[in-house]
Amino acid sequence: MKKILLSATALSTVLLSGSVIAADLSSTKGSEDVASLVPRSGLSLGLGGNLNLATFGQQNFYWAGTTTDYFVSDGKPWGHGYAAYSTKVNLTPQLRVAPLGQINYFNHFGNTEWIWGGKFAYTYLNSRASVSNVGIPQFGAYFLQDTISPGHGNIDPTIRYTSSFFGTGDLQSYQTSINHQMILTPYLGRSFSNGFLYAGAGPSFSQVQTNLNNLTGYRNVNGAATNQTAFGANSQNSHWVWGGAATAGITYFLTPSWYLDFNYTFSQTRSTTSYYNFWYNAPVAGTHGIDASNGFGYGPGSTSAALNTQSVNASINWILASSAPTQKHSAENLDHKEAQSLPVWTGLYLGANIGAGWGANNSVGNNWYLDGGNGGFTNSLTATGAGGGLTGGAQLGYNYALTPLFVAGIETDLQGSSMGSAGGSYIGPALNINRGVAGYVPGRLSGGTTIPFFGTVRARAGITPTPSLLLYGTGGFAYADVQNPAGAELQTGWAAGAGAEWMFMPNWSAKAEYLYIDVSGSNSGTGNPLNISVKNTGGDTPWNMMRAGINYHFNSETLQPLMPSSFTTASALMAKGPAAHGSLPLWTG
Repeated sequence: MKKILLSATALSTVLLSGSVIAADLSSTKGSEDVASLVPRSGLSLGLGGNLNLATFGQQNFYWAGTTTDYFVSDGKPWGHGYAAYSTKVNLTPQLRVAPLGQINYFNHFGNTEWIWGGKFAYTYLNSRASVSNVGIPQFGAYFLQDTISPGHGNIDPTIRYTSSFFGTGDLQSYQTSINHQMILTPYLGRSFSNGFLYAGAGPSFSQVQTNLNNLTGYRNVNGAATNQTAFGANSQNSHWVWGGAATAGITYFLTPSWYLDFNYTFSQTRSTTSYYNFWYNAPVAGTHGIDASNGFGYGPGSTSAALNTQSVNASINWILASSAPTQKHSAENLDHKEAQSLPVWTGLYLGANIGAGWGANNSVGNNWYLDGGNGGFTNSLTATGAGGGLTGGAQLGYNYALTPLFVAGIETDLQGSSMGSAGGSYIGPALNINRGVAGYVPGRLSGGTTIPFFGTVRARAGITPTPSLLLYGTGGFAYADVQNPAGAELQTGWAAGAGAEWMFMPNWSAKAEYLYIDVSGSNSGTGNPLNISVKNTGGDTPWNMMRAGINYHFNSETLQPLMPSSFTTASALMAKGPAAHGSLPLWTG
């Protein structure tokens, strides 16, 4: 009887325990239905910083000089003149670290994972480029007064005398800066369990400032340069310029109230003109036997250019107001849902990209041509600047996972671009050599280098620190259509760089990449009686490029990940046995 009672007691204990365990599992199952960290909508404030590159390109600098000369003894005018011209100023791109602040609002489209939003960002760029010792030629005419008081010189007062009036403006330093920048970006994106991807475009508003430091005018008097203005003038112009901007980025939510934001932004200002003026009153060397004189005049001028900025931004953001996040699937359905979220990267991939290039500077060499109009030989080419512009195109590639950690592959891409170091050619003073005499004649000067399209064929190799993230280096063959006043030529060379690619959903990945490209052309020469080397094609054309892209992978299989999502416990995965572990996603394809 005791044995029966003991058995009944044990059985009831087991049953009771089983019911308790079942009840616990039931409650656990319900608790495993967790929420996404991404709210359905939110308004946030953020602070951070960026690494930015400002490309000032080639700027046009125009300056005019006016003068009215008068006698020191009685203050009567005896002549006046005017000379003006323009030149190109090449500024080097500037790399800076700057603080930024932003306001961001996002919202989902209904019950979908697609989002819309808008971001306002302010950056204190404080980026300045400078070039020293800029010379600007001055061409014009000079006129004597119809009458000159007797005793002031040996000029016939009844004759009006006209002569060429030319000289040089000497600028100690030319500086352009972009100080403040505001960008408003509407965007579209897609959210995931702990963040969202987004891309958009909108207007920019930038403060641009140009300084002309110590500008002195020199007048040619009987073949000698004579200081006309006596002292150097300083001029400054600062104004706000509208432009456009494009951005692409990703957020990562630490909690439903805090998230990190990483993005790449390109901004281009419209071409804008700044105006300057100064006056002078200085002694003038006497000419044609005229007595000691002073010169009084003005120096109006202008500068014009468009510039662009590129920045990689990082910020931490606090959500002021939000709506509740969406409930996600439980760990119970991991093998049906979570496993399907990571594809096997097997086979080819095809994608598109957008970005920007800078530093496209082609050394066209010593380009001379036989000048039928002026005689002799004329060199009509000026130095080209470090220009930049937008790029965009498509890529096709194949990856192969050597191991779950190491990946190798090959990729080719074809890009269109607006890169150029200037906006066309212009008429200016060109160096001419005729019968052993060197001088300046009007000629068509170089507008710089443009690159309408280019492409690469590169190997890629890297590691996967996490199953869905590939960090890689790349290098290989490059080609480009390089156009300059010496002609158009398909140049070849090499490309190298590095990047990161993230598999964010089945068959889809996003990437960010930096490339340095250097192509070069052939140099051909022809002989001539002056023994001047005539080079008809250019030399090296190097540039930098940053771009973001998206790829679609042509594969049909999926593998379950080794680790579950951040919202699934390891114990829940282990409870499903060895089959739940699967293997690492392969970066092949």
